[in-house]
Amino acid sequence: MDPRLTFDPAFVPIVAGLPSVFEVSDLVLPMNWRHVSWSGCLPIVFDPYHQAFKLTPIGPLPLTHEEVQQNGLAKYVPGGSAHPEAGLLPDLEPLSDGSDETYNFVDVDWVLPWPKGQTFDAMLTGGERMASHGSISPDTDSGPLSGLTAAHTYYVEERDCPDDVVDIVDAWRWLAEKCQDTFTKFEPTAGKSWKGTGIRNTAKKLKQPIASLLASALAETLASPNDFLAPFLTKQNGREFCPLRSVATPVHVNIALLGDTEFTLKELMCYFPSHYMWRKGGDRLVRAGWSAGDISNMINMTRQLSGDATKKNSSVHYAITYEAEKGETGTKTRIVRDEQDDEAQSYTAEGWVYDTLELVDYPVLGLAHGLINLPEGPDAGPLTALIAFCKENTKCDVLLSNVPAMLQEAGISSLIEPGDGACPDKEVWSRHVDLLKDDRKRVLKMERERKRAMEMEEGGKRKRVKTE
Repeated sequence: MDPRLTFDPAFVPIVAGLPSVFEVSDLVLPMNWRHVSWSGCLPIVFDPYHQAFKLTPIGPLPLTHEEVQQNGLAKYVPGGSAHPEAGLLPDLEPLSDGSDETYNFVDVDWVLPWPKGQTFDAMLTGGERMASHGSISPDTDSGPLSGLTAAHTYYVEERDCPDDVVDIVDAWRWLAEKCQDTFTKFEPTAGKSWKGTGIRNTAKKLKQPIASLLASALAETLASPNDFLAPFLTKQNGREFCPLRSVATPVHVNIALLGDTEFTLKELMCYFPSHYMWRKGGDRLVRAGWSAGDISNMINMTRQLSGDATKKNSSVHYAITYEAEKGETGTKTRIVRDEQDDEAQSYTAEGWVYDTLELVDYPVLGLAHGLINLPEGPDAGPLTALIAFCKENTKCDVLLSNVPAMLQEAGISSLIEPGDGACPDKEVWSRHVDLLKDDRKRVLKMERERKRAMEMEEGGKRKRVKTE
């Protein structure tokens, strides 16, 4: 046995009558072994495979599951989310050897002894992708573990769907400011309010996107130009903010206004994340081989959604499998699709209909709200190019109905790339399958943590109940 893997606690210096591990000299360990923490007066080390051991006078002993949890190392050993082979090994966190029944280690804020600039976190060193996508904070001042423990702050209600956007003028100003600086919080117009209009706060629980309220007000103004209430937006101060439903393009936006403008399959899911509920939108996704789980995973990934804001597989499955209305017998009518339909090769929204809600026009820049990144490469079609053009030229008032004319003005082709095969839609899934799987793990992990926190909260409430 290598003598460098033994340690006698008798060598721990005594300071003020107590042993102090902070006075121990740096350990000399075999190549690729690393000292990471202490278990009492015994050092904890990682071997080259990140397995955790404590060094004793008789040699290295593997840590039990509870010792791993106590020392805050669960994410870094095999089976943990930050291990270099994360995703290839079973998730260790739900496992136990049965000896932790008297103490719950979850959500304890452990402080590890390595320096701030040092990290062997595979999720971070494997690429800055997560930071660039906004799922974690790129700020390293809070330590090497901050990216794993801190919830991302990509969505800011005061910027993405603020209160006190009173009328069309306010809404256009909000859109222009968001176009010029995506980090600016909206400042309400001094002295402007709904007072005296008779408009009350909406009864809806969740806020609607400001761009959607603007679109509705524009439609009202066009229909009733002499109505002094038409320019006012719906009042929704204090309503609950949702990173998806309060930001993304809603289902009643008339995608058919794009006319003969083609859009890629990813643009459909990014810019119109609810339009799988349109019959022909669902048809195009299904023909491309996308399941309900794939669709929800793509929407969740491109917007880094979590918790209640995520798209659920069940709701997407229902929308793409059954007709919107029930038959005369009161039973669900399953959609029958013709695989030989010529529209399988159509990449526009011409002929798309949706008669469940009244349709509205929509600001083009509002399509990109809430997205971590715009589509790139072959996934970026005319819509993505036009959004970039409008931002660069501060054309914030362009609506969907203006897209065909604006494409001509900007010199942008209305066609998407043809792809390498017969159908570019069928090439999209293979380009993103690995990222979709990784992000699905993120969603599931955050859901487990949320449920665990709720269970702990409920347990604490039960303990505080006074017994009669």
